[in-house]
Amino acid sequence: MKRTYKKWLKVETAFLKENYLRMTNKDMALQLNRKRSSIACKLQRLDLFRIKRWTEKEIRVLIKKYPNTTNKEMVKYLNTPFGSVFFKAQQLGLRKSDKHIRKIRTMNATFVKNRVRSKPMSRDERKKHQIIRNEIENLKKLGYTDEKISSILEIPIGNNPLKDKKTIKWYNFCLRSRKVAKDTHKKHPNLYVNNRLKMMEGLSRKRKDPEYDRKYREQHRRTALDNYQRNPSLKAMCAATGRRTIRKAIETMKKNGTYTKHQVEAGSIGGKKGIKSTIQILKKDGKYIKHQRKAAKIGGAKASQLNRENKPYWFMGVPFDSNQELEFCKMLLKYKIIKKPVEGTNTHFKTGSKDIDFFPQQKLFIEFHPWDRKFNKQQYYDRRRKALDENGFEKIPLTVIERLDEFEDKVLTFFGGSKN
Repeated sequence: MKRTYKKWLKVETAFLKENYLRMTNKDMALQLNRKRSSIACKLQRLDLFRIKRWTEKEIRVLIKKYPNTTNKEMVKYLNTPFGSVFFKAQQLGLRKSDKHIRKIRTMNATFVKNRVRSKPMSRDERKKHQIIRNEIENLKKLGYTDEKISSILEIPIGNNPLKDKKTIKWYNFCLRSRKVAKDTHKKHPNLYVNNRLKMMEGLSRKRKDPEYDRKYREQHRRTALDNYQRNPSLKAMCAATGRRTIRKAIETMKKNGTYTKHQVEAGSIGGKKGIKSTIQILKKDGKYIKHQRKAAKIGGAKASQLNRENKPYWFMGVPFDSNQELEFCKMLLKYKIIKKPVEGTNTHFKTGSKDIDFFPQQKLFIEFHPWDRKFNKQQYYDRRRKALDENGFEKIPLTVIERLDEFEDKVLTFFGGSKN
């Protein structure tokens, strides 16, 4: 069967143009003997929309009161829908004042702080609730009103179904939500199974991609930041909930007697006892030096010395930064430039806050410096030269070596030797 379309006459379009602001779509449909959907489509094609015509008085009131009043109050005062108030304010470039925004934020924060969360029902309470709910459902089927049901069961009617619990209105709300759940399960019988499959898919992705958690966290952080920018009061609400969860965690740890142990491990307990315990934990994990460097307690030569001591490159009782540096020291011994490496005299010579790698025969400073991201060869040389000059070593030369191949050109020629 082909669909038949009723053509629009010029008289009908003229009638629409004249009366669309005064009459509803339903009234015009009855007048023209057409469907409401066809009238709505025709109005859309003709670009005819019902927009509120603001009077000068209403605009003056909006400009005066919008910055310091809520949108709900404006809707009641002007007797106009929320959308028209919002869009008109946008057109006029009106915004809420800083004082009003601060007031709303404090109100939201106090609401979150004073909000009391309902505890989950026990088994006995749940059974009682189910019995009363079934009784109310049966009475409603028989045609009893809420007032009659409250008099029969001796239960108050209540005003707010969400706040006033164990009232007739609250039980009605429970019945409605139960019905909606049943309808959804009928329409989508595999809903629970699909959700379970989605969860399993997420777990398999985590196993395949080790960076899945990090990516998800970054995405979650971006969405959270966007939400905070759109709704500034949300940040205060989230902070309040976070503080509440921390307090609960502390209370449970104190009850179980694990609070002090946790604080020692986290390094939050003060005094000598707490410091000693945290140092022991950090040293066991091999994170002590990193922690101290972050805290800016160890720096310069001392930090580099501790780093060297923790590395496996030891030779004749002296630690080295790398295997190449150790090989360089062996070459100095091979060509009899030094007799034995001694920490602080001919190896790792300290000048203020800097360490010079080698100082053979106290004639030449040698800095073994492979390629570094921070500084190039010239910059590294300038920094070391400046440190030496400040500590009274202006006359002694300095050489920076990047590779072991440069040993002959820069070291052996200086000391008058050769590989042959």
